[in-house]
Parts: sequence; C-alpha cells; structure tokens
Amino acid sequence: MTPILSRQQFYGLLLAIAAAACVGAGLVYSIGQRHQLWSGPLVLETSFDRVHGAAAGTRVRLLGKDVGEVDTILMPERPSQPVVMRLRIDVAVKPLIRVDACARIVPEGLIGGKVVELDPGTDAAPEVHGGDHIASRPVADFGEIISRLDSSLNALTRSSIGKLMADPAAYQELVTMLRQGRGTLVSLQQDAEAIKSLPIVRGYVSDPVREILRPECRSERRTFAEGDLFEPGTAILTPAGRERLDWLAARLVSIRDSNSEIVVAAFAARTGVPQVGMTIAHRQSEAVCSYLINHHSVHKLGWFSRRKVTPIGCASDDVAMDTGNRLPCPCLDVIVHIPQG
Repeated sequence: MTPILSRQQFYGLLLAIAAAACVGAGLVYSIGQRHQLWSGPLVLETSFDRVHGAAAGTRVRLLGKDVGEVDTILMPERPSQPVVMRLRIDVAVKPLIRVDACARIVPEGLIGGKVVELDPGTDAAPEVHGGDHIASRPVADFGEIISRLDSSLNALTRSSIGKLMADPAAYQELVTMLRQGRGTLVSLQQDAEAIKSLPIVRGYVSDPVREILRPECRSERRTFAEGDLFEPGTAILTPAGRERLDWLAARLVSIRDSNSEIVVAAFAARTGVPQVGMTIAHRQSEAVCSYLINHHSVHKLGWFSRRKVTPIGCASDDVAMDTGNRLPCPCLDVIVHIPQG
C-alpha cells in the first residue's frame, strides 16, 4: 500500500527541496564567480619591440600577485612594427588598473622564466576598460647591459675628455669600477647559466638543445623551408603557409597524450649580422605558435588540461644537432615529443 504524506510532511518536503536548490544554486554561482564564468575577464593590449621569451600562457602579475595570463601574441606585418600582446586579467582587479598603467616583461629571478608585470598607474587617472591599450616599458637583459657597459668603457678609455679630467686618480678609479662592474655582471650571467642546468630548475628554462633533442621521447617532426610558410626574410605567414599549418594542426590535435609537448624551432639564415637572422627566427617561431594556438587550440587536451607549446629561435649552426632536418637554413621544425615508458 502506497504511504500518503500528511500536509505538514508535504510542505516540509517542499521546503527541504527548495533549500537544497538554493544552496546548490549558490555554490554554482560562487564557483562561476571564482572562475569568471558569469563575467568575462578584462582584456587589455600592450606592445613591445620584442617579447623576451614571453608566450601565450605567460603569467601576468600586479603588485606581486598573479592576476591573469598572456592570451595572445600578435606578430607585426612589418619588422619595424611592434609585437602586440593581449592580456587576459581577472576582472576583480579592474579598479586597480588605470589608463596610465604600463607593462613590462621581467625575468623571475635568475632562472630565466618570464612574467609580465603591470604597474597599476596613478590614483588620479581613470580606470581602464576592456580592449584598452596600455603603455609598455622595455627591459634590458644581461647581454644588452654588458654590451652597453662595454661601449661606455671603451668610449671612456679612448675619450680625450676623460683623459683630461682634472683628477687622474679619480679617472683611473672610475675606469677600475666600470671594469669590476662588467666582471660582476659576467659572473652573474655565468651563475645564471649554471643554475639553469640544475635538475630541478632546467625544466623551467627554454634551451634549444634540450628542447629539440629528447632521447627519452618518441618525436614526430615536420620541417618547412622558410618559403613554405613565410614571405622571404619576414615573420609574415603567407596564405599557402596558413594552409600548410591548417593541415599540420589536424595531426597535432589528434595526438592526445597528456604528457606530450610541442616545440616550434626556427633556424636562422646565415647573414653577415647573426643577430638579424636570430631575431627573424625567434619571431617566425612565435608566429607559428600563435597561429596554431589561436586558430586550432593545439595546446588544449581537454576542458582543463593543457600542454606546453614552446617557440625557440636557433642559430644556423644549431641545425647540425637537428638530426631530422634535411633542409638548408632558413627553415622551421614543428616537433611533437611524446614521452615513452
């Protein structure tokens, strides 16, 4: 015989169901707020002459706290134009960011990792809005600092004005101080390179040899000549190059191993000024990574899981270590590493 609820029991059951529904809705709303499901993130843009190793997924920091990540890096149409970086930031910190804010790419300690650090601006300035472009500040690395110090030291040593300073002892003391300062910076750079080779640290630092050669992995490789993807001597993808990357992306997306990684290595052309070739190679690798991520989401393995996609620029001499590369420089490799065992 089916039991019959009394009126009091019936209303009590309805209240219990309503309370459970309210609690559940509150939990869903709270989780949604935490993950910004109900309100979109704050998207800002900034630009740099070069991105200093930053890539999509690089953390964005405000007042020492992580508040977002780099969403997209847009390569310029011409070498003279800046690289545009799009930042996705927690909308909760919007009141702290003003229109005179600025961004800079800074190293995180001596191990080589990069973060984008935001200077929030001044209290008197109005708040930013989604889509605003904020200023940026360049940051010199160790190589640039040492190069500038070398130039200053050589200029001072050769300068007749410096040699005619009223106090020769003060002049010599200044030269000695500059020499010692250069030696200190070189020592710091050597220490940083040593730290990068430590087992715990080296997983966080991009090293061309380590990224390309993975004896413990099964690696799939696709090699392109520069003309297959880019306009000659630039990081501008051609329509035919985009079609080739569309075809390649289908294969990359089909590889679902959770431990797999993608490396895009561009090898520089041999030029009279090696830095020119290296700059183009870096930007070509970043352009391919940005295209594969933004148009095909090759970094996504599921709703929440992501895999590493690393752009690297290599010197033309480094092609010797790339055992799978049979093309002359300039060229570009897209490699998928799948750990075995």
